[in-house]
Amino acid sequence: MLWDPDKEVTLSVKTHHMRVDYNPYEGRTLKGAPAMVLSRGEVLVDHGQWKGKPGRGQFVKRQPGRPLVP
Repeated sequence: MLWDPDKEVTLSVKTHHMRVDYNPYEGRTLKGAPAMVLSRGEVLVDHGQWKGKPGRGQFVKRQPGRPLVP
């Protein structure tokens, strides 16, 4: 991730790259935001624009109550 410490953003479900219809922080304004997000050399987000390919991610199923890190 490349971080822009001066960028101001207002959080909104309309601007996030998620497949949900809510955001618990809707309307909050923050200073500092990612300018670019990379994964294994591939640009996923470039200045707010989604560049990733559909199906790139992988769902990792967890058992309820298990810690995230062993």
